[in-house]
Amino acid sequence: MSRVYTQTFDEQSGNQLPNKTRCPECDGRIRADGGERACEDCGLVVEERRIDHGPEWRTFEDDTESKSRVGAPRTTTRHDRGLSTNIGYKHDAGGKQLSGKKRRRLHRQRREHSRAQFDSKQERNEMYGLAEIRRLHGALDTPKSMWERACELFRAAQRKGLFVGRSLDAFTAGTLYAACRCAGLPRQIEAFAEHARCPLQKLRNAYQVLNIELDLEAQFRTPSDFMPKLASEGELAPEARRLARRLVDTVESKETTGGGRPSSVAAACVYIASQVADPKPVTQAAVAEAAHVSANTIRSRRGEIRKAVDIEALRG
Repeated sequence: MSRVYTQTFDEQSGNQLPNKTRCPECDGRIRADGGERACEDCGLVVEERRIDHGPEWRTFEDDTESKSRVGAPRTTTRHDRGLSTNIGYKHDAGGKQLSGKKRRRLHRQRREHSRAQFDSKQERNEMYGLAEIRRLHGALDTPKSMWERACELFRAAQRKGLFVGRSLDAFTAGTLYAACRCAGLPRQIEAFAEHARCPLQKLRNAYQVLNIELDLEAQFRTPSDFMPKLASEGELAPEARRLARRLVDTVESKETTGGGRPSSVAAACVYIASQVADPKPVTQAAVAEAAHVSANTIRSRRGEIRKAVDIEALRG
């Protein structure tokens, strides 16, 4: 015969409590069911919403130590906000091999799921566009915040009907470039065109449409924004880097090359500093390729800078 205790122990306060096994109304038997303690005879609920002192998490993984409480968070980078359903292939949740009959059934389910995944062509275009933005984000190594911002711009452009009669590939690259421009990142559109599935001119046109229709707040860029990247790609010596920085600051303060492309001005400053203070100077072709400009443009900016700035004074 089991021993009956007249008191119980409260794990929260550490105090002993009386064990109520009889109904206070009819003196019937108390039964615990579903977190409640109720009388079997009259149905009186004596206690409800009892505290569960067990773990508040559960796991379906093989690793029982995992305390993950939820799945992946909702994200703007997926067309379904990350709430999609994926049907497996050869193994079940326990890792066991599926039979041929079950694999054929899963194949049919995947096919029907793929057909019913989109209700309209607009949703299909959204899925393709966001996947393309994810590919460009990985190829260009842009920050994750730019990836998310580009997806928001893509949806805004789709809601305004900007894709009608235009290249969808151009807008996927254009939204990522627009996100970088709004954040002030020194990224050039030619670098996006190298990985985009559209010509450079279509990409320029898509960005212009986005800039006008969505009223983007693109940041103004200066030669100093491009100088660190060009100096790093040219592998300039420390002395040449310092000279290039002083040269860029002087050119910006004097507005020597007004109207010139900022990347070309920065490339010319890097080239001049490399020729003057670097034991292994870089070539015009290498600097021009890194800045996505022509060597003729480098020579033109170099002549303008040499006429307006005393380079030897800056070096000293």
